[in-house]
Amino acid sequence: TNGAATGAANNNGIPAGSVIPNAAGNAGGGAAKQAIPMKTIGIIAAVLAVVVLIIVLVLTHKATVKPDKFINLSYNGYDSLGTATIDFDTAAFVKEYDGKVKVDVDKISMSELTSSGLYDTLFSMALGGELDLDNATSDKNMKKLKKAIKENGAEILAEKLADIYEVDPRKELTNGTKVTVSCSLSDEKIKDLEKTYGVKLKIKSKEFTVEGLKEIKKFDAFDGIEIEYSGYAPNATARLKKKGNDSATDYIDYKISPDSGLSDGDTITVTITDYSGHTDFVSMAESYGKVPSSTEKKITVEGVPQVVEFDPFDGVTLEYSGYAPDGNARLSSRGDDDACDYLEYKLSKSEGLSNGDVVTVTVEDYYGDSNFETVIDRTGKKPSVTTKDFVVEGLTSYVASLDQISTEGFDMMKSQAEDVFNAYVANDWNENVSLVSFDNIGSYLLTSKSNSWTKNQLYLVYKYKAKIDLKAEVDGKTEKYKRSPVLYWAIKYNNLMLDSDGKLAVDVTSYDVIADRFEVDSKISSGWFSTYSWTFRGYEKLDLLYQKNIMAQIADYNHEDAVEDAAKSTQKEENPDDADKEEAEDKSDDSAEDKSDDSAEDKADTEEKSDDADKE
Repeated sequence: TNGAATGAANNNGIPAGSVIPNAAGNAGGGAAKQAIPMKTIGIIAAVLAVVVLIIVLVLTHKATVKPDKFINLSYNGYDSLGTATIDFDTAAFVKEYDGKVKVDVDKISMSELTSSGLYDTLFSMALGGELDLDNATSDKNMKKLKKAIKENGAEILAEKLADIYEVDPRKELTNGTKVTVSCSLSDEKIKDLEKTYGVKLKIKSKEFTVEGLKEIKKFDAFDGIEIEYSGYAPNATARLKKKGNDSATDYIDYKISPDSGLSDGDTITVTITDYSGHTDFVSMAESYGKVPSSTEKKITVEGVPQVVEFDPFDGVTLEYSGYAPDGNARLSSRGDDDACDYLEYKLSKSEGLSNGDVVTVTVEDYYGDSNFETVIDRTGKKPSVTTKDFVVEGLTSYVASLDQISTEGFDMMKSQAEDVFNAYVANDWNENVSLVSFDNIGSYLLTSKSNSWTKNQLYLVYKYKAKIDLKAEVDGKTEKYKRSPVLYWAIKYNNLMLDSDGKLAVDVTSYDVIADRFEVDSKISSGWFSTYSWTFRGYEKLDLLYQKNIMAQIADYNHEDAVEDAAKSTQKEENPDDADKEEAEDKSDDSAEDKSDDSAEDKADTEEKSDDADKE
């Protein structure tokens, strides 16, 4: 029955018996229909309003997000050195809030997208051809990107929330330590996140107790180390020959102090650090779960050999050459000890030497080490002394003083002087002159002040007396002349030397005689306007000899005088009484000779007369 009440609700939810008016306001079939009660209409309206409200609330409601419920901590490392890492359960978060995160895509930058979990989705879209890679900012791409962002809002927010928390403390953790996980963002930053992702963030701190860290073990880093000593006490050095037995010592740096200047009984300290110079050994603990039980150890030095002293001059000899005072010295042999090979010998003076001079020889390290470190390092020996004096001897030297000439030497030169003078007498004197006496009265020695060729000159001085006895017939008359001049003569030897034994070395055949001469004139005519005269080598006075031969050279030579007093000699020569006495003796001789001649003549006459008488 059209429009009849059925007593039950129809498909439209309208109660049975209700009449829905048509457009003409009548019931079906043109007949007037029954009007819907106002109460029903009100109910419908209320239901519709609730539905709309629910829809609006659903569409505008912001989900409340509690990130802390998805936060956990994981612990790594070892007790006292542990670290804490925040673990955010992204999968659980996405599962709970998928579809509840309303992302405002216009507030998300591309950099945020590529650094979030959406990156893999975008990459897959690009590989699948869903994105236009030739035009990244095309409308097509933007629509797809926005759709992907909205569909993955929970995942993107999870990535954000995982980064806003920090744990304090995070390092050097010990089991049982309380740590706190809290948000690091300001309130303003949190509100920005809420607006961007359409959620209400309920941020809370969360406390955890550290657990599960492994215990750090201790080991002896010095167990098995070996120290090697080099050199000799007190300058030995130390170095690490072998590290400890534990494999972890491969990452330990050992240092020794002091590591030089060592002797037996000294104490050295070995300290350890990691290769960064740290003594906490955090890296080792994190890698090996163990650290050294101590960081230093004191060790007593032992087994270092002592330095042995030796005399570097045992076997050292000097060789002298040349002539004093210009002699030379050189090292002819080094010390006998093998350590001498590492020494350098230096002479304080090697030239301009005379017998008796002192040459100081000094030894030094060949490589210039002031403490003979090279010698010690290579031989274990050290010189007991560094200097030694050597007295120059054995040089052939020039005579420097008269007392260096032996009596034998003087006799040898005097003998030659006598031969030279006697040869002169024999060759230069005539029958009217004879030698009465020839005596050595001393000598002069000249020694050079500079390095001249003639180093010395020895004058042997002689006083001699000649006798002149002349008888000459002049104009039928016998003239006589007698005189006994006393003169001074000298012979000179140059460059007298002493051999290595101090014996005089001189060539007596190499000499000079004075050239000055003294003339005696008898005033007795010898014919042709000449007179009988004689020339003698030498000087009438000793002073003249001294002035012309000795004093004339004092600018270049020092002199040593050993001649009888000149005044005494001159006085003896020129004493008038002696001269008169000699003249009287000569006259007496002449008178006696004349008388003898007369007696002989008379005797001859008497004999002649006697013969005549006999004949008669």
